[in-house]
Amino acid sequence: MDLDNVCSWASHWQMKFNVSKCKVIHCGKSNLGYNYNMAGVPVEEADCEKDLGVTFTTDLQTAAHCKEIYSKANRICWAYLAEQ
Repeated sequence: MDLDNVCSWASHWQMKFNVSKCKVIHCGKSNLGYNYNMAGVPVEEADCEKDLGVTFTTDLQTAAHCKEIYSKANRICWAYLAEQ
């Protein structure tokens, strides 16, 4: 019901959500994993999602985020060394 209220508010102010870009991450072992809809369209479920530069996973572990940051730093270092 809360998502319906947010969608109605956004529609009223002509700021509709792009539901295809929205994702649901079910966190925790006891999470029931409900299916959510926005404006009658099912919201896609994801195991891992990046938002504001931080990678979130269903288990809230930092391994995926650290691996991504390490890989990016490694690419930058190798690009710098290749220029030398």
